[in-house]
Amino acid sequence: MMTRLQGTRWAVMAAVALVTGCVQEESEGGPMADMTADRGGLITDMRPADSGMGGMGGAGGMGGAADMGGMGGMGGMGGMGGAGGMGGAGGAPADMGPRPDMMAPLTVETCEAACDRYAECEQLVGTFGDYDACLAQCERVSRSGPPEQWFGCVELETCNLLRLCPVPRVEALTCAESCERFDECAVDLPVPDCAAACEAAEEGFVGCAESIFGRCDNEGFQRCLARDVFEACEAECTAVVNCNLSDRATCEQGCIGRHLDPDPLVQTRLLQRRTCVAQAQGACEAVDACINPVPYDPSGTSQLEFCALYAECRLGQQQPCEVIFNRLGAGGVACAAASMRRGCPFDENALLQECQGAGQVDPRLRACSRYCEAQDICEVLEGDRPTCVNVCNGAQQVDPDQAERNDAELTCGDAASCGDLTDCLENVGPGGECAALCNSLAACELADGACLEACDAQWPRDRHAAYRECVAEAGDDCAAMAACAIAPQVPCDRYCQTLADCGNAVSAYCPNECDDAHFGDPLNITLGVACALSAGVCEAPAGARSVAACLADPGAQGSGCYNYCRAVTDCDPGNDDSIVQCLTECVQGFGDARGLIYAAGAACFDAAAPDAACDAVRACLPAEQPPVDCPAFCGAQTDCRIPAADCEDACNDAPDADVAGCVADALRVGTACGGVAACVDHRPEAAGEDCTALCDARRRCEADLDPYLCRLDCTPTPPRLPVQRACADVAVCAELPGCLALDANANPACEAPCQGAVECGAFPDLASCMAVCTGREAAPRTPEGWAAQIPACIEAAFDGMGVCDAAAARECFEVPLCENVDRVIVLPGNGGRLNVNTADWPQGQRANCGGGGPQAVLAITLQRAANLTVETTNNQFDTLIHIRSDCDDQGSEIACNDDGGVGVASRISQQLQAGTYFIFIDGFGARAGVTDVVVTVQ
Repeated sequence: MMTRLQGTRWAVMAAVALVTGCVQEESEGGPMADMTADRGGLITDMRPADSGMGGMGGAGGMGGAADMGGMGGMGGMGGMGGAGGMGGAGGAPADMGPRPDMMAPLTVETCEAACDRYAECEQLVGTFGDYDACLAQCERVSRSGPPEQWFGCVELETCNLLRLCPVPRVEALTCAESCERFDECAVDLPVPDCAAACEAAEEGFVGCAESIFGRCDNEGFQRCLARDVFEACEAECTAVVNCNLSDRATCEQGCIGRHLDPDPLVQTRLLQRRTCVAQAQGACEAVDACINPVPYDPSGTSQLEFCALYAECRLGQQQPCEVIFNRLGAGGVACAAASMRRGCPFDENALLQECQGAGQVDPRLRACSRYCEAQDICEVLEGDRPTCVNVCNGAQQVDPDQAERNDAELTCGDAASCGDLTDCLENVGPGGECAALCNSLAACELADGACLEACDAQWPRDRHAAYRECVAEAGDDCAAMAACAIAPQVPCDRYCQTLADCGNAVSAYCPNECDDAHFGDPLNITLGVACALSAGVCEAPAGARSVAACLADPGAQGSGCYNYCRAVTDCDPGNDDSIVQCLTECVQGFGDARGLIYAAGAACFDAAAPDAACDAVRACLPAEQPPVDCPAFCGAQTDCRIPAADCEDACNDAPDADVAGCVADALRVGTACGGVAACVDHRPEAAGEDCTALCDARRRCEADLDPYLCRLDCTPTPPRLPVQRACADVAVCAELPGCLALDANANPACEAPCQGAVECGAFPDLASCMAVCTGREAAPRTPEGWAAQIPACIEAAFDGMGVCDAAAARECFEVPLCENVDRVIVLPGNGGRLNVNTADWPQGQRANCGGGGPQAVLAITLQRAANLTVETTNNQFDTLIHIRSDCDDQGSEIACNDDGGVGVASRISQQLQAGTYFIFIDGFGARAGVTDVVVTVQ
């Protein structure tokens, strides 16, 4: 058997013979026989020291034995001799002598040895390109074992014939091999699953991976992918580089990473980006907007900021700032704010004409679309996408606090992947931020069991956001964390109630808005709150203190609290306390002996001007701590029905200035009997749910009602109370006295409905159901024969198997707002802003000024007479509005408008009495579409 080396040599000799044309037909003995004695025989040592394997003999043989010197005629397999042989008797010619590389034995068993040989023979460049490429190709062909024939040829041949050694053909890499090199070369591309990416890109990924086999040409690999596999990256990055938005390598890296990421949200954003860049057509501003989209900013332009610009431009001669702000909508507000910053418009109508609905895209609507789209793509959306967008943008919610909670999550719509979306939804907003806060506090043993609930309730407030930030910045420093505190508040609830009692238009969210405003501007807001709460009257002659004067100019009115706090802070050289802190405590009530000090100088502080000299306000302070007025102290407790046996004797024996000062402050700041009870630590029996709800309803309608005394009157709960409360639930203020006159006698018409309701599980017992049914049957707005219709409704709540839907049965006892409209959006009493798509609503009746298309229906209850303004803005179709006092009675129409707003927008402003009203959002010519609806109550 031939050795590997012998076989290789014969193969090479045969190849040379074929090339030179000197091959003779084989004899019967084959190649080995042709090389027998008549041709000198086969010499075992084929590399004698004095022979270069000189010339190859012609027809006359390979020289004689004497001439060949042991195959001396094969002079290096060099030039071909004539008929008498190759090389002649003396061996190789002078120019074909032995090469130096043949002077010593050569062994080629590794890729390094093979490549060294090519390098030694200066044939690397022509064959492979460079040494690394040689090693890479050799390693590739060695995957299934050493290429022995090639190694043998390289081992045998001289430099000038090394080119005749055929390098084995390279087979394509597999994905597994490509990914192995991908990892070894540490390719800087965000590829979560290389194997999946390779298979998805088919041959392209493998083809580009050739460039990193053996030499880690990562840049070439990335360039190849961008150019040959993901051609969209080439187009995108060309636009990006031309606009100087990024360098090509960084752009390609990000683009390829997105293409290779199987995340469905990544792929959706990739398609959107590609489409956006293509549509930009090289315009750099547009390309920038595609590559770096502006993230959603929940804050936007606040009404405070907008109205400051409005005032600077001296607008407001025709419409107050608040009305224009509401009419513009979010997109219009951004447009108008930018317009006023550039230069003031002629008047507010010019501002409306420029920005209201003129192609403005509501940033919140866009954010809602992306937010719902991301959840849908990542399969975490509850319900369908259109409903999500509608609810998100306010169709079912006009509460600004809830909108702020939603806005926190809206930022998650900018997530780049489903993983990012999940992390965002878990960590932003009340859920994530409150969990982080309470975990940090718990680690320092500063949290209580109600931490999460308290945080959730206060999360939308600016002062609580500052507190959360303080705790987060404290890190692991428990001392720093303990030093964090929620900034003190002023009694915004009483301030807003005072404004409402004086007939001012206030939002149901006035306390929250006041609280945030106070946190941002504590001195001025505290001064205004203090002024209004101490005014005593709503209106007064010019120059006298009144709520109206305080609203116009709180500082000019002067305030007892303001002057007192100046006296004890700014005007006291030895006191470094903050005047803001003092003002806040004064407005809330000091709750200690300072209440007596303030009471002693109250008249003096009230009379002093806000800019009075320090000596003047200091002179109002009593020279020493005032004594406790025991008769007044005990009389307050008697008036509040607080048991206090031998109160005056105990007070005279041991007067407590702190408790007495607290009681004096409770009466001064308006917390009334509830405040007095808290000062003396008296805790009466807790009121029941019906009692508390009824007192709250009365408080909204009776400005001078003391809630503490009201709850005493209905505790323990009298039998009549559930009936009265059920009636009050569906009554306006003018109807409330009738509800309070009801007794406990049940309405016989309610017996049959309630028996079915109890059987279904909608009520715990017959008595509770009878009370609800009786009270609501007696309410003025309840339709005639309402109770008689309930049994059929309850019957429908039972399925065919006798199982009843208790929640559905309970809803049968709700007083219907409409009989012919199955869906109504109930607005809060102060109105609000919402987005509706009338195409989602059923067809309605034609109004006096037109319409008759699909109609969204809104209901609002006015507790007292007010001016109701309803308008559409940012509408995408020609809207029409009509208002009725009876949802189902076309003849109860109060007002109708088609184009009373800007362009094809609609607007109605109507003075109305207390009651419930129905707002129909319709379309001219029965058109339908999307619009923002702004409802304002003044």
